[in-house]
Amino acid sequence: MEFMTALRGSFDDQKPSLFELISEQQLNSLLPPTIRYLLTVATQRYPRYLLRALNSFDELYALCMLVVERHYLKTRGGSFTEHFYGLKRERALHAEIPRASASAPHIVRDTLKLTTKDVWMNLAVMVGIPYLKRKLDEGYEVNAPRALLGAAYTQMPPNPTWKQRFLHYYRWFLRNVYPSVNAAYYFALLSFNLAYLFDNSKYHNPFMWLINTRWWHASDFAKQLSRKATETLDLPPPVVSGLASKGGSAEKSKGKETAGGDEAEAAAVPAAETAPIATPSLLPIFTVPAPEDSALCPVCEEPIATPTACQTGIVYCYSCIHRWAEGMHPKQEDFMADKEGKWESGQGRDQWESILREGSF
Repeated sequence: MEFMTALRGSFDDQKPSLFELISEQQLNSLLPPTIRYLLTVATQRYPRYLLRALNSFDELYALCMLVVERHYLKTRGGSFTEHFYGLKRERALHAEIPRASASAPHIVRDTLKLTTKDVWMNLAVMVGIPYLKRKLDEGYEVNAPRALLGAAYTQMPPNPTWKQRFLHYYRWFLRNVYPSVNAAYYFALLSFNLAYLFDNSKYHNPFMWLINTRWWHASDFAKQLSRKATETLDLPPPVVSGLASKGGSAEKSKGKETAGGDEAEAAAVPAAETAPIATPSLLPIFTVPAPEDSALCPVCEEPIATPTACQTGIVYCYSCIHRWAEGMHPKQEDFMADKEGKWESGQGRDQWESILREGSF
């Protein structure tokens, strides 16, 4: 239900969600091992030609991705994998300009396009840092166990050359400093992810903050995902807080007084303009307002008998919610008596799903 609340809440339509960015990163991280595996299989058949390429795979892959990513950044405004998710990169502003973005969005986008300097800084983050981290991880896995073999494997040899001196300090860095640096990197990444998730930051990555670059949606991919996710939600009916309160009070007040009867009848009938719309038929869906007292059933507006809690967190009478889901509640039958073909009774449908899918509220 937190997912539905987040969808109903106010958010920037152009700001991609954290889960989309993580999905894009996972897709990007699958490319190197996949290409390495294909190259390994091909090397077994043609070792004479491909063995050197396999031994220098990291360098060749970084060089190829440098060319590919630069082309996509220059022509599409995003990386190779970000293009599949409809994401683009732009320079981030220190303060938002909602009026200018609403009145002249194309001018704002053109102004915030990545410059040549921004492209190279993004390439350093997209290609350079992952390559450096892969080499450091491999070096740590190879050299860290040397400390377990004794001091003879960790001490600098007598009369060392420059290469031996460099390797000694490099291995010392991998054993003693790199684990802390790696932990600090992941901690910073977690902090930025949480800040981005709760809309406290425009950056989900510390390196994107350093180069002052953010993402925005170039398509309605996120909206399509949200609609697709809510299509399979099977949630019971039927409370909409935006409707006029005491929608079922007309049944109780029938015959009590005739003065103002037209006004009471009009208030009891929900307006088609505010009702959620069914996607297949484009008809308004009949819903009931939330009662003022939570001890009352939203459907019959009587004290709840046999409380039944639904996935929405709302409690109904068992008989009321069961008959409503079947489309056989008296309130539904009375309302639909003269509205066949103009309204939907809400049978087998959750009005919150319709609201999220159609944006009626």
